[in-house]
Amino acid sequence: MAANCPEGIVGSLPDCIVTEILARLPMKSILRAKSVCKHWHKLISDEYFALRNAQVSVRNSMVMIDVTGTSLMFLDGLGGMSQLSLDFLETEVFVRDSHNGLLCCSTFAGEGERVDYYVCNPITRQHMQLPYIGVHAGLVNLACDSSGRKFNVALTGHVCGENDEAEGTAGCWVFDSESNTWEKFIYQLHDHYEFSMISQTGAVFVNGAIHWITHASPAILLVLDLSRNFWSEMMLPDEILQGQDSVFYFLECEGCLSVIEISDSWMVTWVLEDYDNDVWYMLDRVSLHWQTLLRMDTSGLEINPVSQTRQDLILSIGECMFVYHRNSRVWKLMYKMDDYGLTDLLSYTEFPFRATLLPCCQIDDQHH
Repeated sequence: MAANCPEGIVGSLPDCIVTEILARLPMKSILRAKSVCKHWHKLISDEYFALRNAQVSVRNSMVMIDVTGTSLMFLDGLGGMSQLSLDFLETEVFVRDSHNGLLCCSTFAGEGERVDYYVCNPITRQHMQLPYIGVHAGLVNLACDSSGRKFNVALTGHVCGENDEAEGTAGCWVFDSESNTWEKFIYQLHDHYEFSMISQTGAVFVNGAIHWITHASPAILLVLDLSRNFWSEMMLPDEILQGQDSVFYFLECEGCLSVIEISDSWMVTWVLEDYDNDVWYMLDRVSLHWQTLLRMDTSGLEINPVSQTRQDLILSIGECMFVYHRNSRVWKLMYKMDDYGLTDLLSYTEFPFRATLLPCCQIDDQHH
């Protein structure tokens, strides 16, 4: 590593400007920049840099594919592909959720076998094993605070185990990284029916709360405020629910809640612009007859939105991944699974992802 900073204009800039420039680089370039000089290494290793990079990378949409128990594939909207391994966990795991550059993983286990949960950053390879809870969960959600100082893991959806003793109640177990403990968050609303209808398509963490969309009719959002241990419901506006035969998907859009409504002919993206006043707006409406232009038969194949920004939407159809550029209204085929020799896999899972340097352990590493 060179001791001196680069000469010229960049070398004469104040640290705050250099930080802003470096924080906007792709992650591969950031990691290379750490080797340019000791001063840049110090800047990039600072906690503030990780936070700033996470803030500006919110517009960098990627898809992560869990290929095997340790191998991950990352794709961006420009067609770039990279691979990373989770071999540093020293056990075979599968990814359960992704948020702000962190992954939550669990070990493979059959009925009655022990399940361990891990949180890691695949870029920095920092990781921690969560305290054993003795719970199997159908749905595992990760919520990472934007400051990078705290994260939560929520276990819900057919939760069962030796510690789930509250018979007749519904709720989820939530891990808090600050206290390094699990807590049962009981669902206090009038009926457990909505809770049993939580969609398996994922959850969105914004405004200090985890949000799940349900399969109930009409679809509603269940909200768990993590700071107050308080459950509530959010109703979708009538203009979203008017599609009688539509399927709803739930994604984040640059820090906002977003619902993607898919019918036979149209895909409509809604964004909650004003959270406090419950103001939604239509971000995009696109015809789904575009597949004829790509000479692709999508009949019988599920259209699955995976990741998005306000400019791009990445979605999978069968064994193909597409990106839709909203500004130019152009669709592009990103990849086919058989191009990478993955068609023989029995299963693979896709997650939204954006690379960050956020830590998954306390700064003093007391839980690592």
